[in-house]
Amino acid sequence: MRTTALVALAIACTALSPALRRADAQPAAVAPDLILYNGKVLTVDERFSVAEAVAIRGERIVAVGTAADC
Repeated sequence: MRTTALVALAIACTALSPALRRADAQPAAVAPDLILYNGKVLTVDERFSVAEAVAIRGERIVAVGTAADC
């Protein structure tokens, strides 16, 4: 089950807008429902960068980056 969730999260990260990964992106107006941190989030962007946290609101990923960013 855990592997399935991690694979689903990795696939979901591929759909993120590049603006969500920018350091100067505007913070979300509403707090996320869930923040997962202290992990390795594979963003599958142009550089295949690895983030340490992901913030989720409802059924959408709203931020990816450092734990402090999320």
